[in-house]
Amino acid sequence: MRHSPGSGCSIIVEDDPDCGVTLYGEGSGRRIQKGGGNYIPDGQSFVLFDVRIGGHWLDPGNMADVGRSLGLNVIPTLPCMTLSDMMDRVESLESAWPNAPLEGAIGRPVIPLYDNKGHRITTKVKVKDAAQARESG
Repeated sequence: MRHSPGSGCSIIVEDDPDCGVTLYGEGSGRRIQKGGGNYIPDGQSFVLFDVRIGGHWLDPGNMADVGRSLGLNVIPTLPCMTLSDMMDRVESLESAWPNAPLEGAIGRPVIPLYDNKGHRITTKVKVKDAAQARESG
């Protein structure tokens, strides 16, 4: 899919590492996912959670600026914390969507890390997994 804003520059929305800009996100809302009507009761939307320009990932603030400038919903950014703090706090975090429970939180190292194939390392702490770890721990 291509989106051409009024400025005349093209923003390419596809998973192609050689393209200029790649937007990462997911569709949400009614008829897209189970419980999607809790997020957007009367329709669908795209929620942006990452942006890569060429081979470089944008920091959360710049990613949010890009999303807002394109009129997209942007996933909220949490303050910097350790993985252990994420595990302890994820159950008490509030969802950005009032009628939908929080699924979890995504963590990225302050200094980006990559595996031996050049893929960025991130982690997801799901509420249900944190609760299970707390109960068994």
